[in-house]
Amino acid sequence: MFDWNDLRHFLAVARAGSTLAAAEILRVNQTTVARRIAALERDLGAKLFDRAQSGYRLTQLGEELLCAAERVETEAEGVARLVQQSSRRLKGTIRVTTNETIANVFLTPSLMDFAELYPDIRLEVVVDPRQLDLARGEADVALRAGADPGSGPIVVRKLRHLPWAVYCSRDYARRNGCPGEIAQLAEHTIVGSDGPLAVMAAPMWLEQAAGAARVIGRSNSLPNMMAAVKAGLGLAILPCALAEPDPELVRCIGPMDDVGAPLWLVTRSDNKDEPRIRAFTTFISARIIAMRHLFELRDPAEEALLDDSSLMI
Repeated sequence: MFDWNDLRHFLAVARAGSTLAAAEILRVNQTTVARRIAALERDLGAKLFDRAQSGYRLTQLGEELLCAAERVETEAEGVARLVQQSSRRLKGTIRVTTNETIANVFLTPSLMDFAELYPDIRLEVVVDPRQLDLARGEADVALRAGADPGSGPIVVRKLRHLPWAVYCSRDYARRNGCPGEIAQLAEHTIVGSDGPLAVMAAPMWLEQAAGAARVIGRSNSLPNMMAAVKAGLGLAILPCALAEPDPELVRCIGPMDDVGAPLWLVTRSDNKDEPRIRAFTTFISARIIAMRHLFELRDPAEEALLDDSSLMI
């Protein structure tokens, strides 16, 4: 079954006549729009647009789908108006805790839309690598990644599986090659992890798999590790949702399902049904589940700006 969210991209392209113009309307990049159209056509098993230099033109099936999609859009807008009327009665403060990566990739990009829906709810975001104690009232809601979502009087929901892969920079690949097999890791330099990161499955796997590889430095921050990789210092294992959208990075090995991590939504059991809390958890759950573009791996044939011979040892 196709993703209903793809209909927004379909409508934008049908009305604008190109993926570039649709991307400007939707405030996303052109590649995302093209992928969403391709995904919708693949899920439907039919072609919706004829592509030409002059732009995108609807096929006969596309014309038929356009009418149906516009009806869905009208109904969705009606639901949104009802939600808005109800949401304006919700007030109060919600304290949300998470780490820096989840905050930057998943939470912060969603806050503007939540604020428009619930203008009288104030969100306090606490970015901390530690697990704050929800049971003691240190926060109301947490977004956590890892095998252990916490314990005590809490309610836990798994939102997604977060895959990890080994990345290097394009500059590093030009100078040193990009390992295509685990056995080649020992011949490279790696950026290691520290603090809470060091006990996560993915960083532990890399250091064990790399064996005799030189560790050029360590960090307790994934964004900092990613910056080190982009600077050409070495290889690191990173969440695909963080690293894959960056065109400066090259995926060398992975993703490996066995070293991924689940993403959890955690709430206090004593306040999970409070209207403002439920409004936020319902919103953020749906938003994160719908972020399919963050979990799409780039096609190596499309992203290769370097010859295969320069990327591989």
